[in-house]
Amino acid sequence: MNLHRILCRERHSNRTDIGLLALRVGTGGVLFSHGAQKLFGWFGGHGLEGTG
Repeated sequence: MNLHRILCRERHSNRTDIGLLALRVGTGGVLFSHGAQKLFGWFGGHGLEGTG
């Protein structure tokens, strides 16, 4: 029984880690694209001239 609990906890932990990684990558992508739009004018933004 103890081994089963340890293995289930590890599997849950790995799934949690992968889920958190996906959330972090998604959030980072959104923040990067927004910053690039404001700073460089990428993705249809106005760049520094239009922002400042």
